Parts: sequence; C-alpha cells; structure tokens
Amino acid sequence: MPNNIHKDHCTYDKGKGAFRRDLGFKMLTKENGDFDFVPHRFLLGKDRTQALIRALALESLWAIVTKRWQRDHDTPRSSSEYPSFWTNPASV
Repeated sequence: MPNNIHKDHCTYDKGKGAFRRDLGFKMLTKENGDFDFVPHRFLLGKDRTQALIRALALESLWAIVTKRWQRDHDTPRSSSEYPSFWTNPASV
C-alpha cells in the first residue's frame, strides 16, 4: 500500500463492520422547517484497499463540488453558506 495514503481517508466502523469516510455536508430539515448542516457519512465496504480507492474517488468528486460551489456562491443559485450534497427543497 502506498505510504502517502493518510489514515483519515477512511476509518473502520466496528458497529457497521465497514470502513467509512465523513466528507462534506448534507442539509437536514428540522421539524420546525429550519435546516442544519451535518457531515455526510459514506460507507465504503469491508475491504480496506477497496475502501481507500472509494474514499479517494469521493474526495476527488468533493473537490469538484467545492470548486463549483465557490464559482456559483455569489449567484442566485446559491442557497447555503456551505457546499452540500442535497439542497433544502424549501429553498429552491
């Protein structure tokens, strides 16, 4: 395994029996209609090598999402202060 892979690319979750990666944010709508940002958790499988490959692919995708969000942040399409995987339906 390459030495440059940082241990935070994925973590083993004993409760789920799989590797996971928290990356980016998702918006959750509260009961009162407001919303909050929480880290998005991805389950990457039981095999460490495959989990690392999946984690790196997710990180590449998130870099693209973040770059696009930064580009569009000051436009009417921007509905949040953070890039997120889902938008709040009430704000669209």
